[in-house]
Amino acid sequence: MLTILVHRIPKFTQTVFTFETKFSNWVNGSLIGRLSLSDENSSLASCGSVQFNIVPGSNYVPVAIDGTTGILKVIESDYETMKNNHIITFQVTVKNANTSLNISDDATVNILIDGKYSEEETESEITAVKRGVIVPPNTIHVTFSRVYIQDNPNYCLFDTWFIDSVIVLPPGNNSLVMKFSGPSLNNVYYGYIQYLFAYYNGSNIANNYPVKFSNLTYLNNSSSPSSFLMTSQILVSSAPADDEKNFSIRMRFKTGLFPERTPPPMGTSLVVTTEALLTPKITVDFSMVVSSNCPTQYDAVNFIKCPQSVNYGGVYDYSVNFFLSRPIGDYMFTFSTDQYSASIGHISLTLPPTFATYPEGYKINTEEFVTSNAVLTTFGYVSVTNLLSLGAYATSLPVSNRSVRLSVFIQVSNYGLTSTRFEAKVSPTGENSTVNVCES
Repeated sequence: MLTILVHRIPKFTQTVFTFETKFSNWVNGSLIGRLSLSDENSSLASCGSVQFNIVPGSNYVPVAIDGTTGILKVIESDYETMKNNHIITFQVTVKNANTSLNISDDATVNILIDGKYSEEETESEITAVKRGVIVPPNTIHVTFSRVYIQDNPNYCLFDTWFIDSVIVLPPGNNSLVMKFSGPSLNNVYYGYIQYLFAYYNGSNIANNYPVKFSNLTYLNNSSSPSSFLMTSQILVSSAPADDEKNFSIRMRFKTGLFPERTPPPMGTSLVVTTEALLTPKITVDFSMVVSSNCPTQYDAVNFIKCPQSVNYGGVYDYSVNFFLSRPIGDYMFTFSTDQYSASIGHISLTLPPTFATYPEGYKINTEEFVTSNAVLTTFGYVSVTNLLSLGAYATSLPVSNRSVRLSVFIQVSNYGLTSTRFEAKVSPTGENSTVNVCES
């Protein structure tokens, strides 16, 4: 009696496959026959011919593979060995007949021989099988934000937020490699994985399984269509494969866009192709929709204290907030008046808390404030340098931590003045100044 058992890679939707062609009689020296698989439940998953390859190290029985046709045949001289060797394992590649499904499966076929030869034609049996798949969410919303790093201080950030997908793994030891590629935005600058979580049976496996990830490929040519490639690897040991205990991959990756190019407008549809490099390889397209425009931020200068009425000899506080739209770069702060009207009583520059608490990521330099006998001018200089590599988490500062406060205490010294005008401005290196005025 000859029975065929096929153990297949898991599939998300359980489907039963059968052999369309029965094995021919076991006749010494003749061909056993070519097998064809089909899906009993759906014509969309009909399969073509099965290609056999003997698995190295499997038990030997008197059959061979025709190198041209891939068909099994009996080796006449070795027939007697069948009685002592009951199992042989074959690798079978099933090519899907419907190209729209883009499926290429490998299956393992065990041929069991009961120890005696039978001239009766036997039917072939195959177990219920499941193909491995990635189950993405229906739509992934993409947002853009403005980000600043040392080498390119003004570009848009392509942010996918979280991608949630379910992966069904075959039993045994596996190395799950997630590979992301695309989209062609024509202006990809760089990218990195910000978050990567793997869940098994609802529990985070980060403490039990090593998770490796690499940054996206750096692209230097912005004149041609660009794409990115990102891989993540999770090593899984002896994972049971059933629908109750699947892996769920949660990932968030970001991609920077060159500032010279216009980012995709709101409503643009994007597609990222995702591959799980299992056996067989699983490929799925993630549909994305751009749900925000890349914001434009500007430097700002605001007098938070501007006395409207002053008296001769009095000391007054003219405090200014400078908002830094580019938190990485060099800035010059200026405070001046165009008349012999005042003298400095006290001046101080207050830096954002983020600058002070993360010295490993940002470098702060301040220069002494100076005054002129002709025109009262106060200079403040701040250099903020991102010392971390591309792909690091701290590539930008929160909006709430970008205000530099300049507090200037002025004593009115000109008795004959009826009004005086103070000017405050911020001058980023290589950029136009932003100015605001206070009149007393």
